[in-house]
Amino acid sequence: MKKTLLLLALCAGSLLSANADDHLTALLKPGDAVLGIQLKNADAYTAFQMDIALPEGMTLVEADDAVTLQRQDTEAPQVVESNVVDGKLRVVAYSYKEEGTTKAGNKSFSDTKGDVLLLKVNVAEGCTAANVAISNIEFVKTDGLTATALGVTATGKLGDTNGDNKVDGNDVTLVIDHYLSDAGTLTPEQIERSSVSGKDTLDGNDAIQITDIFLNY
Repeated sequence: MKKTLLLLALCAGSLLSANADDHLTALLKPGDAVLGIQLKNADAYTAFQMDIALPEGMTLVEADDAVTLQRQDTEAPQVVESNVVDGKLRVVAYSYKEEGTTKAGNKSFSDTKGDVLLLKVNVAEGCTAANVAISNIEFVKTDGLTATALGVTATGKLGDTNGDNKVDGNDVTLVIDHYLSDAGTLTPEQIERSSVSGKDTLDGNDAIQITDIFLNY
């Protein structure tokens, strides 16, 4: 962990504010077994660090693959390391040049939206991702500068449109009403919770997938 943090520090350069459109979101996947840390980013990032404080009733599974890195670039190996520091899960991810190969390091994470981390968790009844706290956030850009102060939106269950900590027919109705409305009826946070397909807009497919969630979980 110390070696990784040193690597980040060497890559960092000077600090700057993050792009206003960049933010993190914590969402519980269907089945309450996986917490997704999603990154929406306008800028390209090659490494990051963050501290994740899980709420009461949510614990990390004790397994080697409890924390996995997503959105990996196909041209360079990217790794994730984690450790508990002061009661918070500290996570560091970066790409590196693999010796003896032609693969280059310092490659940016793929895509511009979606899960960047998946955490396998145990979740007590009634516990929600709304109380997940993410701090100490720094993202390294392709030019070596470090972006700080990314916005954080901690929300509940994927598909839980109205935020009542459950997925049911009421959520489906809200999504359909929003889709049929000319101006839209949901807030940006509600749209993010409802977008099962991962798009910025909602349609009938999201309503169908939310229906499937509450019928099967």
